[in-house]
Amino acid sequence: MKSLRTKIALWFVILLLVTVGSLSWFSLRETESALRDEIVETHQARAAGAADALADLVADAKAKTRAAADDGVFAGPHNETRMRAALDETVREGPFITALFVPTDPEEPVVESPEGLLKILFSDRPQASKDSFVASLRMLAPDLDDTHIARWPLPGSWSTITAVESGDTTHGLLAFQGAPVRPAIEAGRPPSGAQAFVADGEGILIGAPDDREGADVSEALTVLASREDRTAIVVLGSTQYLATLFPLGSEPWRLMLATPRDEAFAAVDTLLTTAAGVAAVFLILAIAATGVLAHQITAPVRRLHDASARVTGGEYGTQVRVSGKDELAELAGAFNAMSAKMHEDRIRLLRNQETLERTVEERTAALLEKNAELEMFVYAVSHDLKTPLVSLDWLTEDLAASLKDPARRAEAEETLVRVRRNIDGMQSLVSDLLELSRIGRGEDAPVRVDLAAVLDAVVAELEPQRRAHGVELRRETTTLPEVQGDPSLFHRMLSNLVGNAIKYASDDEGLVVLRSDVETDIDGRWWRFDVADDGPGVPPDMREQVFHPFVRSPEARARRVEGTGIGLAIVRKAVRRYGGTVDVTDAPEGGALFRVRMPLDRKTRDPNLLDHDTSMVDTRDGVTNDGR
Repeated sequence: MKSLRTKIALWFVILLLVTVGSLSWFSLRETESALRDEIVETHQARAAGAADALADLVADAKAKTRAAADDGVFAGPHNETRMRAALDETVREGPFITALFVPTDPEEPVVESPEGLLKILFSDRPQASKDSFVASLRMLAPDLDDTHIARWPLPGSWSTITAVESGDTTHGLLAFQGAPVRPAIEAGRPPSGAQAFVADGEGILIGAPDDREGADVSEALTVLASREDRTAIVVLGSTQYLATLFPLGSEPWRLMLATPRDEAFAAVDTLLTTAAGVAAVFLILAIAATGVLAHQITAPVRRLHDASARVTGGEYGTQVRVSGKDELAELAGAFNAMSAKMHEDRIRLLRNQETLERTVEERTAALLEKNAELEMFVYAVSHDLKTPLVSLDWLTEDLAASLKDPARRAEAEETLVRVRRNIDGMQSLVSDLLELSRIGRGEDAPVRVDLAAVLDAVVAELEPQRRAHGVELRRETTTLPEVQGDPSLFHRMLSNLVGNAIKYASDDEGLVVLRSDVETDIDGRWWRFDVADDGPGVPPDMREQVFHPFVRSPEARARRVEGTGIGLAIVRKAVRRYGGTVDVTDAPEGGALFRVRMPLDRKTRDPNLLDHDTSMVDTRDGVTNDGR
């Protein structure tokens, strides 16, 4: 079965099996529908027969009652023996109907002499039952017609009574006895397992099988009454029934014949089981045929899949063997050609990649060279800017000495103060630019630096600034190690951090806290230096940007804090030069906490490592402000 025609033929066989199975299934479904209709029609016919038989029994009971009355059987005084014999001779022996005969002579009213009936019918019942019966009799006046019904609330199965008349005279009462239902409807040939329920015109159950007395059939009666054919599937208790509702002739009662659904449709269920079996046979045959065909198709497809996986794993040039001349063989040939082409392209790509890597290395070296040239340019420009500023400084001093006019003296002095302040700012900015440019060039040989001494010098240097701002400077530096590096660079780094904290501390009795410690982790020993203040802090979205040149937070701009905008950029570049990190978080004192971590015994602390920090040329937001 290697050719495509064979596989197509097998597919045709599978399609034929599926088609035959489907036609068989639809045919059985049509048969099942017809059988259901026949079962329902039979159930309706038998319910009608049972209703007719029950109606005949009621009519016969009434006729016997009238005949007995016409014959004078009940005339005269109430004699217990005579009454019981009369009942036995009429309809007392009936399985469903019991006649209660009461004299209706105007001179001997019904309501004045019920004792005889009580003795016959209720000798074994409590007094409460007798009183209820008497009350029911008092409700039935002699002028009642055949259709009047009074509910009789007595224990047991007696539930409804009606007056029986002959001409213009009421001769007796006819009562339903609800227990022996089935014998009364056997003449109607009801279905096997059927149950009969009798209800009055208002849906009150007045007759039921022994085990179903008192059942609530109102919902079922409502459903059946709403159907045109008076037949439906209803639920009684927890069981589904096929039920049909029929009137009892001209009587004000209705018969509901209910057969358990499983029994009524047993033949249908058998048919469906047969249909399912037939469908299963065809399905198994179709699956078997599909399996054979699938094997013929999937075997070469699997080989193609495995070869594709090898190609995906990098084995370019992998070939697959598929015999035959069908479409799968053509597909295998196309795959082999593609795999060979991919192998050739990969070789060409590797060569191009090598060329690209060499180009990238060359361009990187060129960029590094250009970056060094840029740093040298910044250094040169800064140096050239400083020279005229020094000259300007000399000129302002000379101007101050030459201004002798008393009238202009105050004005000249104020102008000179402003010039001096601007000159100081320009010198500070140029100095910071020079420092930022110098970091990373590795010009100075590293020496031993005593950080404790450097910090003492920084604190002494910033003492005037601290007093001017009214800030308390608290030192909690327990450990300040000695390191290898550039002393001026460490001095500038600590000065920028501490001075920055003093400027941003609270205006009223601000606080700056310095903390230092040596930590050890899996990477080695680290020096940690914290500078905390109680100022406004740094917003989370600005905690990275403040380390870029000329960027500061909105709070800093609002407070008009003086500065060059280079201080924190110098700190970051200096820290990175020695393999460390610097970041800012919230301080316990309420402001900002700047934390420096620098390695003490790793190669990354080598001061000769160049730091190509791109933050020097960051121009985000176009802001040129202080570093915080």
